[in-house]
Amino acid sequence: MLNEAIRKINIEVGEGRNAQVNAIGNFLYEYLNNTDSSAAEKILAENKTIKGAINELRKEAKKNVVDGMGFLTDSEAFELVLKYFEIEAVEPEQEDKEFSVELDDLL
Repeated sequence: MLNEAIRKINIEVGEGRNAQVNAIGNFLYEYLNNTDSSAAEKILAENKTIKGAINELRKEAKKNVVDGMGFLTDSEAFELVLKYFEIEAVEPEQEDKEFSVELDDLL
């Protein structure tokens, strides 16, 4: 299923050929590979596309208009992309790295 979702993303990115489609495609690819591969099923939904996600971002940006321009931060945009695909956001697992330093080490 993961490979099918990646194939769908690649097809949409190839057809879209613009910065927004590429950015969202790359985000979804990284999300699947590094955070939550189980989201592949949601990406494969027939009624969900990267272009559809861009339309949702456009609608949301229009709500935040400043000087005639709509704005979203990267984190807001990517959160909305996950919401559009009905993917519950999952934080990537991070290794616990213990940090320890002695005062004598710094002197």
